[in-house]
Amino acid sequence: MKKIISLLLTLIFVFSLFILDKPVEAAKKKSKKITKGMTSEEFEKINQTIDYLTKKVYAKSLFSPQENEEMIGIKIKLDNELLITQEPSLSQLYYKVGNLYKLRGLKSQAIDCYQVILENFIDTPFAIKSQRELDNMGVKIQLPSENVTNEENEEEE
Repeated sequence: MKKIISLLLTLIFVFSLFILDKPVEAAKKKSKKITKGMTSEEFEKINQTIDYLTKKVYAKSLFSPQENEEMIGIKIKLDNELLITQEPSLSQLYYKVGNLYKLRGLKSQAIDCYQVILENFIDTPFAIKSQRELDNMGVKIQLPSENVTNEENEEEE
């Protein structure tokens, strides 16, 4: 009887190792995907969704709750992606999302998107466009490079 019980316990232990190993492998695959950042398909899907929502704004159509949720989800994805990588192509998506927020009358969210571009993607063409949009909105932003120049000028005086 003891042999049967010990054999069953051994089988259960070995079986559980195989069962538990699969979720661990799946989690490893997911974590590898997360560290690599956004795929080109995800980038393109977000870009198409932003374009679609922008067209709805220009057509003066109302957003459905799902579309509002998509818009919020896109901003969250971009913010999460920014934590992983500062890929310059993100500046285009941030700019488009900022414009979408501005068109919908969500000024503070638009300012946030433009500010992210100025802080993280200053060497891209979208930084100049973002600065122009902020100026048009009456928002005065001092760039980090301007802070250094002002401090140097104060030290010289």
